Amino acid sequence: MSSRTLLVVTNERGNVVATAHEGSSSNADMNIGISALPGQTLHRIQVPDEIFDIKSGHDFHCAISSIMIAHEYPTTKFEMKRKPPSSSKKKKS
Repeated sequence: MSSRTLLVVTNERGNVVATAHEGSSSNADMNIGISALPGQTLHRIQVPDEIFDIKSGHDFHCAISSIMIAHEYPTTKFEMKRKPPSSSKKKKS
């Protein structure tokens, strides 16, 4: 069984909120990135190639969620540290 790397963003409750395929594009001018917002976690997981044959967004989401819950595949969890936006307005004295 062949596998690919998928980036998965989860919220603070562990729910999948975004995914992106990790790899190269056939278009050399195209670069796509994914990052986690404050309170979210970015995971890098291995998924079987068959996952990418799923046509329904709902079914794809369910399959990824099941993989994340069951930990059937090795995962590497890393957090993207982002500072919350600072207010550019200064308080008047």
